[in-house]
Amino acid sequence: MGSKGSSGAGGLGVCDIMTPPVLSVVIPVFNKLEYTRSCLESFFRTNDVPTVYIVVNNGSSDGTREYLKTQRVTVIDNATNLGYAPAVNQGIRAARTPYVLLANNDVVVTTGCVSRLLGFMTRHGHDLVSPAIRTGPLRYDVEAYARRFTAACATAVRPEVDASCVLVRSAVFETVGVLDERFIIGGFEDTDFFWRCRQAGFSMAMTGAAFIHHVAMVTQKTIKSELAYDYGPLNERRFTEKWGRTAFGGWWERRHARLARYLRRTTEQLRYGYTLMSKEPE
Repeated sequence: MGSKGSSGAGGLGVCDIMTPPVLSVVIPVFNKLEYTRSCLESFFRTNDVPTVYIVVNNGSSDGTREYLKTQRVTVIDNATNLGYAPAVNQGIRAARTPYVLLANNDVVVTTGCVSRLLGFMTRHGHDLVSPAIRTGPLRYDVEAYARRFTAACATAVRPEVDASCVLVRSAVFETVGVLDERFIIGGFEDTDFFWRCRQAGFSMAMTGAAFIHHVAMVTQKTIKSELAYDYGPLNERRFTEKWGRTAFGGWWERRHARLARYLRRTTEQLRYGYTLMSKEPE
């Protein structure tokens, strides 16, 4: 992989070290140590599923490397920033479990989230599942909010997933492959992967029975501020060339998608008192 692997305390999470892990959590990181620390601590604190944590360090220079050496994680340490897709793919290829959870380093998971995702996936036969997500600054009691939210939205479901936190059956990667590394730095590789999954007939869903907070775009904003060019249009062009259409569709498709999102949010709000994807005011 062109990287050097190291580990903290054996690479296992909060599970008993004699219990075979069923899940690998893959987290790519590039600087922003404070978010990585918060993310890992939330997993360690709330996850009771036998888990291996695989953190792919993309050439961080802010103390992330030193911090990870002290944690119960397996580290793939890249000398430079290879971008999101290559880093995630390194983690996927290192996983040896039937389930892989891909997570951004700026998410905070809440109590029961991981086990509920696994339970939801196995009960309903889905191949990719995500929790409900609230994005923006984390300025509220996330555990208290999650308890109220999941109690109200336990039966709420959407036919979509979100790349910031998505649980995937390992068999999916065996069929459709990993992320397309032609999408540089970050952008469109997640949409491309999900489209390939749908094309192959895999089922995906978001459940209100599990909840996370996602600060959102932390790493991408940092990278964009350091680069002298905008890689977004290049990735968009590559996506269009690959699929023969844009990721957003034509005028009618965009209008229809906006209407569908509005109706979905409105229906969820009326039925449950919450929506499965919401934003914390800036």
